Parts: sequence; C-alpha cells; structure tokens
Amino acid sequence: MKAKEASVSAGQIAVFLVLFTIGSTPMFELGSEAGQDSWIAISIAAAAGFCLLLVYRALYNRAPDTNLVGLYKLHFGKLLGGLLGAALAVVFALESMRNVRDFGELISATLLPQTPMWCTMLVLTGIVYYTARQGVEAFFRVNQVLIPVLAVSYISLLGLFLASGLLDFNRLRPVLENGFRPVLHAAFPDILSFPFGQVMVLMMFWTYARRSPSTGAMSYGAYIGVSLFLIAVNMVLMMVLGPELYRLAELPTLEAVEQIRLFNFLERLDILVTLLLYIGLYVKATGLFFGSVIALRTAWGVPYRAGALVMAPLIFTASFLEPIMSQHLWTGMTVYLKFSPYYQIALPLLMLVMGIGWVKKKAQRQAGQGGAKAGAGGQAKGREAGGQSGSGQSGAGNAAAGGAEASGSGQPGNGKAGADGSAEKAGSQDGQQDESPGSDGKNGERNKARGAPADSDAKQPSSGSESPEAGST
Repeated sequence: MKAKEASVSAGQIAVFLVLFTIGSTPMFELGSEAGQDSWIAISIAAAAGFCLLLVYRALYNRAPDTNLVGLYKLHFGKLLGGLLGAALAVVFALESMRNVRDFGELISATLLPQTPMWCTMLVLTGIVYYTARQGVEAFFRVNQVLIPVLAVSYISLLGLFLASGLLDFNRLRPVLENGFRPVLHAAFPDILSFPFGQVMVLMMFWTYARRSPSTGAMSYGAYIGVSLFLIAVNMVLMMVLGPELYRLAELPTLEAVEQIRLFNFLERLDILVTLLLYIGLYVKATGLFFGSVIALRTAWGVPYRAGALVMAPLIFTASFLEPIMSQHLWTGMTVYLKFSPYYQIALPLLMLVMGIGWVKKKAQRQAGQGGAKAGAGGQAKGREAGGQSGSGQSGAGNAAAGGAEASGSGQPGNGKAGADGSAEKAGSQDGQQDESPGSDGKNGERNKARGAPADSDAKQPSSGSESPEAGST
C-alpha cells in the first residue's frame, strides 16, 4: 500500500504535549535548591516556558509547511541550516538516550533488580524503534490510549495522600524565607530547560496538524494544564517529605508513595508509580527519537527508515557512556542543563528577531516557485507529447496547413478539430503517464486508441515511503 501524508488533530498534539512534559519529571527533585519554595521556582519557570512556547509558535507560523530544521534553512541558508539541523538531530538523540538510561535504572531499582540493565534498555529501544516504524499517526493514537491511565492513576494517588493524612501544609512555610535569589537560581536555567524548554520538540510535529486551526490554542491550554499539574505534584511531595528529605531522596515520588498506609493492607503502591514512570519515559523517548530522525531527514535528506535504523543502535550504545547512575544524573542535571539554553532559548530568539519581515515572504516565494516549476514541467511534457501525437494523427490533407505552423511554433498542426483535440488529449495522457508510472497501462492504450485521455484517477506516487507519514502498512 502506498504511503499517505500523516495528519494529526489538535487534540492529539495537546495529549502528546501533556504526556511528553510529564515524562520522567516526577523522578527528579525539581527546584530542591529553593527548599520549600520549589513550587514557586517551578511556577516562574513555567511562566517563562509559556513565553518560549509563544516564540516557537510565532516561528512556526512563518512557514507552516515545514518543521524546525526547515526554519533553520530559511533563516540561515541551506548549508548552515543543514548543519544546525544535523546538530539538533544529535541533541534529540542524546535526550532520547537519557530517557532510555533512566528507564533501565528505574526498572533495575524497583521491579527487576536481578535482570541485567542492558536487557531492559534493549527492550525499550526496540519498542521505540517499532513505534517509529509505524508512523506519526500510530504514535499519537497510542498517546490517546495512555492519557486516561495517567489521569486516573495520579488523581487516585492524590486522593490516597489526602486520606492517609500525610499532607502537612506547614512544610511549605515560611514562604520566601531566603528571598527570591535561591528561587530564581533554581528556576533559571535548570527548571526552564527541563522540562519546559523541551516542548521545542513540538516544532517537529506541528506541521502534521497544520489543517487544524485550533492547534495553537490547544497547545497553549495543554501547556497551562500540565504546568499546574507539575506545580501541584511538587507541592504534594514537599508536604509529604519536607524540604530536607525531598532534596536527599533519589526518587522523591517513589519515596512519598511508599509512606502511604491505609486500612492495614493498602500499601506498596510504588509499583503503580513505577508503571506511570514507565509510560512517561516511553512517550518522551519515542517523541525525541521521532524528532531526531525527522531532523536528520530534513537536514540532509537521509531516508526516514534508514535514519531510524541507524539512530536506534546509536541511542542504545550511547546509553552506557556513564558507568554509574550518579554520573548519569550529574551529566544530565549539570552539563546538559547548562548547554540546552543555547538551542532552546538563544537560537529561537535570534531567529525571531532576524526574520521579522522577510522569512515568511521567502517561504511563500519558495513554495510558489516549487509549484510553478512542477506545473511548468508537467505542461511542457504534455505539449511535447501532444505535438508528437498530433503529427502522427494529422491526416494527409492537413499536412500542408498544419506542418507549416508546427515548424514555426513547435506546436501540433491545427488542421481538423478532431485531430487537434486528439493531440491535446494524447499530450495530457502522456504527461500523466510520465508523472504516474504506476497508472494502468491497459486503460491508457485503450483510451489512446479512442482518442480519449488516460485514466484520470491514476494514483500519483508518494514521496513518503521513507517518511514517518508512511509507517508500515
């Protein structure tokens, strides 16, 4: 079956944004430097992240038919834009690798301590690769299936925290004990870069929902909703653990849930949290894997399936770069978070400023030139084929009149009306057959014999056989 262009809805984009932003976030102690004011630090970082989302959307609106790498090429030229796109593919691959390693560490520490970590990481990498082979539409449908599971589970956990009496509001006081400085230091750039700055990956998927006029509004609403959720989760964890234990806990969410004891039998709910984290890690690793492969294809024309086949083993191999978990966390929370603002913040702001007037016109002009070239090529082929058919089908009685005109203008002779019409129709038929090699040859010969155009419903070849739109059918 031939590939078709992928199309997702605004609601699917919103669901993906929610699951992607949650991702592995509950695994880490966000804003622990601010102590009991960490929820304020998350709130400030979320507000700044919303401004970044507005910047991303403004850049996308300049060229809705392309993704972030295409915008690089529009702003910086094909060579520099292609290099930036290849670098972005590497960044997305490294971020996906970090989620694969987080998955392996989590499952080794909780459910399967005797299973080699490489085995569980290999399974997740295989699942990510298989999902990518199915295409964008399949991945977004999976997200729609997973979102109710996460919503019900997190609401249930909040109810259990309330019922168990573990929430102590006094642990959130005093507010701003040390002023705004530690709060701002925790918010920028760490919390802004992770998780809110990572929503930049949406610029790789918005183009698949360009027919949905509400995509921007749904994305904004989903971002606000998931930001409030993360703030609430942080406040709950702080009220359960307190600032000191929250900062020292390796997995604060698991530490908090393990304290739930109800009716002398309802306990050990850390398994539920672990499964929720598995879902978040899968969605985040897969979304970043998609972004990496799409960026590589847009930057240098690497076929989608070939790029996915190369990136999957590279991601799995790179996940063993840090030998121990502490080094892995240090690399992610120190080195990576200090580097990410350059491509999450600085580069988009530079593009926003430098391309205020001319980038949108350039994108429209390129789109118009591409369509004009395609139309002119098809028309020229049709005329050439029509001229040849017209010269063959013209009668001997039209040779004197039609031949002179054809030699002067390069067009078929205009003798009898029937011959002229046959020439034009034959030209249209040959043009269609040249553009669509998969059309029915028998119908074309039969129509040619009758002087009628070939089958107008012949399917055009799709260029998405190597793209995420195609999937495996």
